[in-house]
Amino acid sequence: MDNILHIFGDTHHHNVSIIEYFSKLNLSGVQHQFLVFDRKNRCELYAGLSADITFFSQNMEIFPWLRTNHYKFDEVLFHGFFNHILWELILEDEAFCKKSNWLMFGGDLLMDLYFKESDPLFIKTSEIRSKCIQKMHSVFSNISSDTDEAICVHRYGRPKVCLKYAYYDNYDVEKQSLPQALSIFLKTGHVVVVGNSADVTNRHKELITAVHEKWPESKVLCPLTYSGNQQYIDEVIAHGRSLLGDRFYPLLEMLPKAAYFYALSLCQVLLLGHQRQQAGHHWLFWLKSGKPLFGACSAPIPANLIELGAKIIDIAEIPDAMTLENIETEFANNYYVFERNFSKQHIDLLWQRNFTTLHATR
Repeated sequence: MDNILHIFGDTHHHNVSIIEYFSKLNLSGVQHQFLVFDRKNRCELYAGLSADITFFSQNMEIFPWLRTNHYKFDEVLFHGFFNHILWELILEDEAFCKKSNWLMFGGDLLMDLYFKESDPLFIKTSEIRSKCIQKMHSVFSNISSDTDEAICVHRYGRPKVCLKYAYYDNYDVEKQSLPQALSIFLKTGHVVVVGNSADVTNRHKELITAVHEKWPESKVLCPLTYSGNQQYIDEVIAHGRSLLGDRFYPLLEMLPKAAYFYALSLCQVLLLGHQRQQAGHHWLFWLKSGKPLFGACSAPIPANLIELGAKIIDIAEIPDAMTLENIETEFANNYYVFERNFSKQHIDLLWQRNFTTLHATR
């Protein structure tokens, strides 16, 4: 029996979906345990899960636990590398490093957007990552990205094993209780979702301006619940309110997963401006919904989805309101792209192959 420890940061909507998937994944010879590093103590968001989850909120708690308990597990999977000090912890113990596996989230490879290559933090982090990656068991890149693995190898060297990952969610939606102000905002009008987080890579201000110019009657729901920094969040809110007034709603409260996806289901259009592999759950949720979907089409995920047959319009070519209304039905077939390529059967088979490979290459 292979014991797998999954470790997560504070991307809670993603975590809940991922934990729910693995806790129900019925693969012979594999069992799972979950650890969430939750700086803001939001463990109530996980209340509906029947899984073995351990929560920590500080390095001084999680590090001793990992030093003491990692030997109980055959593999440790880091879903995103949210805590840079963890790299140093892994390097302390060769046995720990050899069983460590990094599932690269889009934001994990964005250091060059925030720091100059001459910045001491950039240099130090790059050196530590290089040492770690060349000793760890594997690195996973998103199944919809052909670039992340190449970027990782170019920057840090080649790990022992390179694999692909995807997460499954059926994205079924049921009516949920929402904060009163949000519920009122979503009841009427044409609502556009801009971005998926408070990270600058969402290009919020640029896309809010585009909505204001192209769809002057539309509202904007802007999720700003994680990542980013307060100064940037304040700038986005000021920009949105200056252009749209009360037709702009900055979502600052981390909702339970079911409530969040219900809120998204009440919206009509999604705009994502990422140039790298990011916002996977949002892409797939909207793909299944069959509603209008806009992105930077040269970015890994939309480029891959278009290759699979999805209709996505580039954010540089946003049409006017009348044209959008006329082409809305053209996005309906995206539902079938989701079913053909991202069904539970497809994702289960991918993880069966992954765990078999990890076992064989240990």
